[in-house]
Amino acid sequence: METFYSIIYVKTNSITDEHLAAGVFLGRGEGPYFYLSEKRLNLLKHSVHKNTFLALQRHLKSLKQKVDNYRKSNKELMLFDPHYSQEEFSRLSKLTKGAIKYSTTVSVNEWLNEAFYDQFIQTVLGEKIAKSSRKRPVFHLKWKAFCNSNRFLDWDRDIPLNQLNNNVELSFKVDLIHHSKKLVVKTIDFNLSETNISKKKYELEVIADILNDYQLICVYPTPAKKSAKTVFNSTKDTLKHIDFQNFAEFKLNH
Repeated sequence: METFYSIIYVKTNSITDEHLAAGVFLGRGEGPYFYLSEKRLNLLKHSVHKNTFLALQRHLKSLKQKVDNYRKSNKELMLFDPHYSQEEFSRLSKLTKGAIKYSTTVSVNEWLNEAFYDQFIQTVLGEKIAKSSRKRPVFHLKWKAFCNSNRFLDWDRDIPLNQLNNNVELSFKVDLIHHSKKLVVKTIDFNLSETNISKKKYELEVIADILNDYQLICVYPTPAKKSAKTVFNSTKDTLKHIDFQNFAEFKLNH
């Protein structure tokens, strides 16, 4: 599935018809993604009237938030029926009466994922996307250390799904896989957000479908809250074809 992109331009001078590239939209694949350049917005701030700037900034940030929320909450749908299609941009351009212009979309023969998104933004706008400095959850750190221990030397670790099946373009990773034992391992932390859990559940279902001759083990930390326990029980009841093992249980078995 080809990626497509549109450059977002903001008009800085109505007399000379000058425009500033303020962001980029990328669609399809694991998108959509919307990048808004804070550096270029700051430049725009000094180029137009204050009220005009605030209106343009509000419109662009609102659209970015909608795109980000859509990507996070509809992961399983976007691969097949993208809400933000190429036809959407002519409609968006009309909303601002030409103050914001979305360029004609261009197709790229690449699979859109976070790595390509980062690389594309750096190539087109010359900006490196700042990564969050949030501390990773304790379970994530313990799990990574456990996977990298000597007991898993004969397992493959952190393998993208598209490397395990050439007919699949999805690039999210399986944590562990043992080909001769026909075992594949993926984790879910039910103590995290609903969005994170939904994304991981989707990945589990895809792995189970694509690697259907393997036994899929889902490793999880003990749910800490009542709400997390409820989500865990519901997930386990729904995905009966997947073997759910508590982290402590998995360490004893492997």
